[in-house]
Amino acid sequence: MKSSTSYRINIDDVGFCPEVVQSLEELSVYGVPLYASWMANFQWPSTGVTQVPNIFHGIHLNLMEGRSLTRGTHANADGFFFRPWLAFVFPSRKLKLDVEGEIEAQICTARERIQNLSHLDSHLHLHAIPWLYRLVLNYAKKFDIPWVRDPSQKLNDSVPTPKTLLLDFLRLSRPKAGSDFRCYGIHRTFRMSSSACLKKIEQEPREFIWHPLAKLPVILPEGMRFISKEQMLLRVQEHQQLRQLLQALSQSS
Repeated sequence: MKSSTSYRINIDDVGFCPEVVQSLEELSVYGVPLYASWMANFQWPSTGVTQVPNIFHGIHLNLMEGRSLTRGTHANADGFFFRPWLAFVFPSRKLKLDVEGEIEAQICTARERIQNLSHLDSHLHLHAIPWLYRLVLNYAKKFDIPWVRDPSQKLNDSVPTPKTLLLDFLRLSRPKAGSDFRCYGIHRTFRMSSSACLKKIEQEPREFIWHPLAKLPVILPEGMRFISKEQMLLRVQEHQQLRQLLQALSQSS
């Protein structure tokens, strides 16, 4: 098997519906290390997926979709997240304090299920914002969590988009986390391919961000604002592409 020191495979949005957990279980059979990023404000499974030895579990810190655990000013009267991404760029002191409480609540909720969390990242890469990035680094240190995702992506991966340009610009004012890995897949979300990832592994260390679904969800939870039916279909395709990638990695020497 190709050394996993040249890549990390991260599966995002784990837990927002059972079909993502099913995908994780099916993909774990190839023995390749998988990093599962759980949305702690959704339901955790009662299955043994948290005990699979080649799955490492972290938190997909979420201030954007679903129900808030603390119902601060980042949530509406019904307790659901409602603010846009850019609202966190210039937050009030009250919003900052509420965000701190929400992040700590999500980490503590996750630690009730898993003691040794492997990493922290954020839904929609919100921790690309410098003050949030510093906050996440501080919580990683506080809770002895060894990894924080670098939310930027190399601009020469493909034609830059407004999103990747913004993430790269924000990187200039963030502290360096000491990671040699850069994201691959931010602006290819739901359109990742096995062949493209294999090429990137040959070039330099990368973290691959996948959003697979084993099948179309039966029921979606309340408060989901950014996931369309088209994206659901593409996530099912990503599941098949990631299966091909894991097969290739498990067979390589």
